[in-house]
Amino acid sequence: ECAPTAIPPFKNPLSCPPNKRPKVELGQSTSGRGARGMAGSEDDAAGSSNVTPATSIYNQNNPVVWDHSDIEQKMNAIISPEDAERLFDRYVEHFVPQFPAVPFPKGTKASQVRREKPILFLAIISGTSYGTNIPAETQIKLERELREVLATCMWKNGEKSLQLVQALQVNALWYRPPDNFEQHMFYQMVHTAMIMSMDLGIAFGVGQ
Repeated sequence: ECAPTAIPPFKNPLSCPPNKRPKVELGQSTSGRGARGMAGSEDDAAGSSNVTPATSIYNQNNPVVWDHSDIEQKMNAIISPEDAERLFDRYVEHFVPQFPAVPFPKGTKASQVRREKPILFLAIISGTSYGTNIPAETQIKLERELREVLATCMWKNGEKSLQLVQALQVNALWYRPPDNFEQHMFYQMVHTAMIMSMDLGIAFGVGQ
């Protein structure tokens, strides 16, 4: 009778802060097996001798800088720059004092945030457009455009940034549920913001 094979516990390298993550070679799993290292495969028979040494899978290249300049053009097609600036000022003056989750220093110009963090700016004007004289059709278009931008950045491009975490926070805090409640995305946004912040290494407590 064969003795059972001891299986080492799996430790997800992404559960550690970036500066403490273990080095994992390309083509090699965290358990030391090859990319096809499953029971009965050729990798098990050959061991790790067929694994080509490579550098760490983390930070192989310089960070990718994504171009979001098209977002400003899309916003201009939905709402005038003057109305967008008024909505941003409303957020800074009335929303932030009540719930300073994503605050801005006094004197922050809408044009600066619009240029440097267009995704966050879009989330802000979308969340603050209700209760104003902004037409309902414009509010719906802003919300749809925000969902499209978030889907493209996160799921299509695989982007991860503080700006996206902040945009998800704003969108979740001032969330407008759909007519069909089964389509609500509140919890998805909250969980996505948390997981992304963990991947970025900004969700760990002091001393961890």
